Amino acid sequence: RASTRRQADLEAIVAARTEKLSMANRALDEKARQLRSSEDRLRLLFQQTPAGIFLFDRDFRVTECNDQFLSLLHSGRQVGVGLHLSTLKEPEILPAIQAALAGKEGRYEGPCTLATGYGCPWMELTTVPLWDENGRIQNGIGLAVDISERRRTEAALRESQERFRNMADTAPVMIWVTDQEKRCTFFNKGWLEFTGRRMEQELGDGWAENVHPDDQERCLGSFSSSFDARRSFHIEYRLRRSDGVYRLLLDNGVPRFETSGIFVGYVGSCVDITNLKQRQEERLARQKLESVGTLAGGIAHDFNNFLGSILAHAELAETEMIGGSSPDEQIQSIKAVAIRAAEVVRELMIYAGQDQGTLETVDVSQLVEEMLQLLKV
Repeated sequence: RASTRRQADLEAIVAARTEKLSMANRALDEKARQLRSSEDRLRLLFQQTPAGIFLFDRDFRVTECNDQFLSLLHSGRQVGVGLHLSTLKEPEILPAIQAALAGKEGRYEGPCTLATGYGCPWMELTTVPLWDENGRIQNGIGLAVDISERRRTEAALRESQERFRNMADTAPVMIWVTDQEKRCTFFNKGWLEFTGRRMEQELGDGWAENVHPDDQERCLGSFSSSFDARRSFHIEYRLRRSDGVYRLLLDNGVPRFETSGIFVGYVGSCVDITNLKQRQEERLARQKLESVGTLAGGIAHDFNNFLGSILAHAELAETEMIGGSSPDEQIQSIKAVAIRAAEVVRELMIYAGQDQGTLETVDVSQLVEEMLQLLKV
């Protein structure tokens, strides 16, 4: 019986240890499965990421890479894996590799060309170290992105901006540009030379400091209302020149829209019209003098006629009086001529700004009859 109990106990111990070992094996299998699943996800992520990823060792040799990295270099796996990074034609890449192996982050931006001539025209590369469980740098990993298209777009944009700047700076007018918030973002060379100020002084609302105090409210109000309505505007205001003299400008502004129709601000041009205004005023003054001369000649002619009529009627009245008749008709004619002469004087005063005239309907027939009476004399 004792032997039977010992055998039973031994079998129980063996069964327990077997179950424990079986559970450990199942747990190990589950961990292995999870590890394989994690590795599969990591490999899937490694392959499907849109950036090129590669691992490199301390000898600067690529040990693993994804298909995007191979596509970036325009080469196959037999070239990518095992590639010695020191054989690239751009030695500026190596400091970024060395930084990762030294425990730092490395960066490089530029072309990446293989010895065969293939490669990426413009690459953005970031490298970081990979550490092992003991805290030692095991190797490095690089993340490469093809930015060739972005660089071409940036270069085209810079070229376009430079072309616009050159055109604006050589234009015979003063040019300004605003954003959507009514802030000025650009002034050409003509504007800066006129005001004698720096670009940073004029940006935003700084340009308004040189507008004549009497014109500021009207100028800014017209600009703001036109801006809100997205309509073109034409305003005149005085702007202080670099020598301190205020000059009269004609400012034309038009709204700017992108091809999609989105409003992006205004662009405008200013022309100094001070001399033009002066010439216009001088021309108007000459024309006024000429008209005054013409008017004076006409008035002199009319007054000669009036005086001649008065003298003629006075002589007739004198003749009537000598003959014993009453000169009533001649006296009335003299009064009418005098009244007409007074009207001419008043019209002259109105023209000179010394009096105010009134608009009224004119009986042309009566006017002609009055002239006929004058001509009869």
